[in-house]
Amino acid sequence: MIIAAIFLGLACAQDSIGSVSSPVVVKTSLGPIMGFTDNKVESFLGVPYAIPPIGQFRFAPTQPIAVAWGPQPLNATQYGPACMQDNETWVGRNMSEDCLTLNIWRPAGSLSQMAPAHGGFPIMVWVHGGGNIQGSGSDPQFKADLLASHGVMVVTMNYRLGIFGSYASDEQLSTYGSTGGGNSFLDQITALKWVSKFARAFGGNPQAVTIFGESNGANSICSLVVSPLTVGYFNRMIMQSGEHNHVAIAACYCLCYTRELANIFNFKGDCTTVWGPFEQERGVVLSKTYLRRLGLQGSSLQQLRQLNAADLMKNITKLETSSLMPSVDGAILPQDPADLWKAGNVSLPSDGTAAVLLGGNSEDGVLEYPLRYQGPSYPAYPTDVQSFIKTYKSYFYNTTMVNLISELYNASSNATLASILVAADAAVHCPNLQLMKILNDKGVPSFLYYFSVNRARPGFAIHGAEVPSVFGRVVPPTFLPGYGNVYDVNFNSNVSSKMQQFWANFAKSGNPVTDIAWPSYYSSATPKAMYFRDTSVHAQAVDSSQLSRCAFWDEYLQVHGQIGKGNLVLAAGLLPPLFSA
Repeated sequence: MIIAAIFLGLACAQDSIGSVSSPVVVKTSLGPIMGFTDNKVESFLGVPYAIPPIGQFRFAPTQPIAVAWGPQPLNATQYGPACMQDNETWVGRNMSEDCLTLNIWRPAGSLSQMAPAHGGFPIMVWVHGGGNIQGSGSDPQFKADLLASHGVMVVTMNYRLGIFGSYASDEQLSTYGSTGGGNSFLDQITALKWVSKFARAFGGNPQAVTIFGESNGANSICSLVVSPLTVGYFNRMIMQSGEHNHVAIAACYCLCYTRELANIFNFKGDCTTVWGPFEQERGVVLSKTYLRRLGLQGSSLQQLRQLNAADLMKNITKLETSSLMPSVDGAILPQDPADLWKAGNVSLPSDGTAAVLLGGNSEDGVLEYPLRYQGPSYPAYPTDVQSFIKTYKSYFYNTTMVNLISELYNASSNATLASILVAADAAVHCPNLQLMKILNDKGVPSFLYYFSVNRARPGFAIHGAEVPSVFGRVVPPTFLPGYGNVYDVNFNSNVSSKMQQFWANFAKSGNPVTDIAWPSYYSSATPKAMYFRDTSVHAQAVDSSQLSRCAFWDEYLQVHGQIGKGNLVLAAGLLPPLFSA
């Protein structure tokens, strides 16, 4: 009864989205759910998919809802609160540990009008980005009514962030059978299971689920697809600018390709600084470090559960963000996702319905270290070839190697752009090519895109710039020191309309084709990709310079990619100058 009361009271603390002038009610085994109709789309907001992770459930594995709320409809007309985070975007907005809700948009109209052969609306489940420490599925930029109007059901979710979703300990391992380091992933999996169970009630087809996400959302998908707990819950994936990393210039945590590359890039043989799930033991150690910096060292689960949520957020910006990342927990992730990808253990169906769409933005590297935007706490971009070489010498300890990179990326012509491209290639574009190779070997078709739209300010299609086009909404301006408001300019209504059609058609059939043909990457001897530009949207052969740059890193890895952790040659900076074994 207490849980039911909490669920029914959610609407009292939610952010308003509009009046309920046209209510619509869906019946489920948990009880009726009341949403509303707006502009030919029906919305159901702030729907709880799990028991609130508060009190004794803080740091516990996600518990699905088991108690019905009764005959009275759940008010699903307002967003639920965002999960706890230290994010200025949400300052003054509603945040709570009681945040495990999802939002549903579907085309309006009689469900009986749907073609029985299709079994219902294809479903698209969005996993938001934010580095696993910020963001929300209820962010205004993810309002999915426009995307749903293309004939799909769209679901967005909240999941626990920071310490609330990634705290790992031996006590949790002995209590729950997992360290707890993957609880944010378990939230996402529980949401997927909820969608699968209740999809029919909303007119959705649980056999046609596409999971899609951007940045850390795409990274999450990389882990979810190799988890034994997700088998059967989705059959298609869209990964937008995945493998993103704020810590180093190379990081695809879900693929050994760049874990090994990261080892080469001045990580002293230690991959634990790579953006993504840590090894199980490392996750426990970093959680202890996090508590120690808060003055809470040695605290038991019981003691931590007695603290206010704010006590676990103190001075969070002064802590290493890497200590807040998920880790291999022994259950959700039985081993490193990189190893599972390398072995080809991708849990996609073999019935011909599996497909993957992925890509990145032309200047995804703008937010990559050491190539971050200028500001009081960030280094400036290299502005000439000398500063370019100086920047990268600290990563390679090898002048010959840096000179090769400088020449390949034409740093003498534009050192700033060269720096951004190095970061974008290492973190997004080249790992994408490797992912597609693994998927192709498993018979899974993949479709590649490059987004380069409206680069007027700050001059680049930066990380996240494609999100407004996918959802059809210009997001609230995002301020970057030295550049001003940036995301509000990366929008072109024509491009947005086409992207939504592509994304929706991919969810419907596994093929994004519209009136514009989009060949799969391996459909011919010449790799093809869709290019989104200001003046055109069309498929073409992948830029030869892009392939050459990625081939450069591939060749380097073939010789040096198998160097083990802790290798003294790496630490001493004695890498061979060229690609000779």
